[in-house]
Amino acid sequence: MVDFFEAFELLQVNTELKQIYKDTRVENITMTPKMDQMNISLRSTHLLTYKDKTTMEYQIKKQLFQKENFRVSLLMKFDLSEAYTPQ
Repeated sequence: MVDFFEAFELLQVNTELKQIYKDTRVENITMTPKMDQMNISLRSTHLLTYKDKTTMEYQIKKQLFQKENFRVSLLMKFDLSEAYTPQ
C-alpha cells in the first residue's frame, strides 16, 4: 500500500480535500479490459462522505485522463475504531 498522494503526485486538490485524503492509502489500481475505467481500491481509518468520494473521482479524471468516455471509480474500505461500531 502507498499513501494516496504518493500514488497521485500530480493531482492538485484544495486543502480541505487534501486533508481528508491524507491518511488514505491505495491498495490496488486496476483497469478494465476496454481501458475505459480505472478502479482504485482505497483503505482509510475514517469515513469519507459520498461528496468527497465523487469530488476526488472527478478531479482524478479531469486532471489525469483526457478521454471523454473514461471513468474513475474509488472503491472504499475502512479500518474504523470501536467508536464507529453500531450497538
